[in-house]
Amino acid sequence: MHDRLNPDWAPSLNLRTSRSIQTPPPVMASTSTTPALSRYNRHMERAQRKLDMSQFASLAHPDVLDDISDEANNAATQTDVNNQCLQGMEYEISALRAENQHLKNQLSDKYSEKDFEGKDDKVKHLTGLSSYEMLMLLFQYLSPYLPLSLVLSQFRTFSLTLMWLRLNLSVMFLAYEFGLSQSTVSRIFSSVITVMYYK
Repeated sequence: MHDRLNPDWAPSLNLRTSRSIQTPPPVMASTSTTPALSRYNRHMERAQRKLDMSQFASLAHPDVLDDISDEANNAATQTDVNNQCLQGMEYEISALRAENQHLKNQLSDKYSEKDFEGKDDKVKHLTGLSSYEMLMLLFQYLSPYLPLSLVLSQFRTFSLTLMWLRLNLSVMFLAYEFGLSQSTVSRIFSSVITVMYYK
């Protein structure tokens, strides 16, 4: 009945006096002078274009007889579509969780004891030690004295130090490889190399 979106609209409840005054409805100008009125006009034009497009679309597809509002209220149609979407989303979520867990396992095993086990060539290339057994023997000797870190296990701090010594890797590369900041890599290296020097 009343256009409540119009910026000139004001509620008129109980504003009439005992004698009724007839006033003509305000005529809307096509050109607006205030920002609120121009926003309102743009809103009305968009709504009209949307209505025209929906009417055009219904004319373009005369074989579609169902009314859109009837489809929206049809519980069976709504449930079928939602179940299919829901099942697809659940499948996608479970696949992403499995992939995420797989990647986490790969990252946690990187440069760990398990990663070096049975790979003497890898041990020799990355640490300079001849075999996995030699690496573990040296680690077991130094492990009571190695610093405890909240971000890396003792073995990974040990392997980080050996890789830096053997390959002369940059601090930035080691920081990216181990997922640490550069200052943390430097601190770990300093503490482990100090233990290695004194023992």
